[in-house]
Amino acid sequence: TLIRSLFIAIWMIEPLQITDEGFTTLVSSLPQLNQMTDLTLLFSGRKEGFVVTAAGITALVTALDALPLLVRVELELSKCPELDIGCFKDLFAAMTRLRNLLILFLNFSNSQGFDDIALTSLGLFLPKLPLLSSFGLDVSSTNLNNESSIISFLSFLKTQEKVQHLYLSFANTPALSNALCESIELPKTLLSVALRISSSEGITDDGLANLGEQLKVMEAPRAIRIDFSRCDNITQEGLFNVMNKLLTLSSLTSLTIDVTL
Repeated sequence: TLIRSLFIAIWMIEPLQITDEGFTTLVSSLPQLNQMTDLTLLFSGRKEGFVVTAAGITALVTALDALPLLVRVELELSKCPELDIGCFKDLFAAMTRLRNLLILFLNFSNSQGFDDIALTSLGLFLPKLPLLSSFGLDVSSTNLNNESSIISFLSFLKTQEKVQHLYLSFANTPALSNALCESIELPKTLLSVALRISSSEGITDDGLANLGEQLKVMEAPRAIRIDFSRCDNITQEGLFNVMNKLLTLSSLTSLTIDVTL
């Protein structure tokens, strides 16, 4: 029987124990499933015990190169502090060789090795995926310190007209300000977008209003979700203002705005 879809999830909850060697052994076996089209690997480390290291990433890159039929990849490597820019570059390069990839979701949250250079690298690699229609990225609580690198990364989005579904999470990133909301340029063809920018004190009502204007460029959006929870400088007036802007989008079937304290 051909296996075309594989889902593996390991979150470090006691008493489960797994080592980086175990992760490497696991992903090294994936090339045997060379007809696979759907791959989900969810690994969350912890401060003590299991974390994915460079050896694991090398094995994963080799595995991806042996799986050319993949159309969907979801990869979570959160809480893995030993990953550095070299690991991320190798991983991104391998993904650009997946020429059939339609759906890509990456979660590097709480991994301090993911920094501004890693984000810039990802922005250079993504346009090399010509068929990509759905993209998600969670880099909450990472080592992003320069808002300009985030703005630069987002600039690639405007030209990605085949991307119809987009999820971005930059929660707990102190560098964020209203400049980010003013600079987001989205492709008009998006059908759904979710933006999570929670716990960002630098974003105010003005930033929220500017984001609303940017979202209005979409021609026929069906779902919009924006999360500004724990953004202390957003008021009730700012919330009502952005709601009024977005309610003019007649194609919307779902609108969620989270401003939980």
